[in-house]
Amino acid sequence: TGLKKGYLEGIFDIIEGKKADNILFLSSFLMKPLLEQLLKESPYFKSNNIKIEVPQNRFFGGNICKGDLLVVQDYIDYIKDCKRSSGINPDLVIIPSSPFNLSGWGRDLTGRVYLDIERVTRV
Repeated sequence: TGLKKGYLEGIFDIIEGKKADNILFLSSFLMKPLLEQLLKESPYFKSNNIKIEVPQNRFFGGNICKGDLLVVQDYIDYIKDCKRSSGINPDLVIIPSSPFNLSGWGRDLTGRVYLDIERVTRV
């Protein structure tokens, strides 16, 4: 219920505004199937090179499958690993806002601001 079909139009506008060709969506294990289905049905995402990946939750470890528990460093580590090892070199990375809405200040559970993801990875 956290991902509404109407959000896709806004995301598409961002993709168009950035003129991004290689888009990396980072999702949770639980939301990935829904995101895949929504993107497949959406008229907006037919021509883009889109990958949907699930970052590992290193902060808490184990088999955490809820994305709200991911922290900034989890995203940074995953993006760097993708760029280095898998050859994925995204123009744009789209992450869920839910891990950063709990504080009301755009910070994760550790207090780190989400803007650090872009600052560190340069994506």
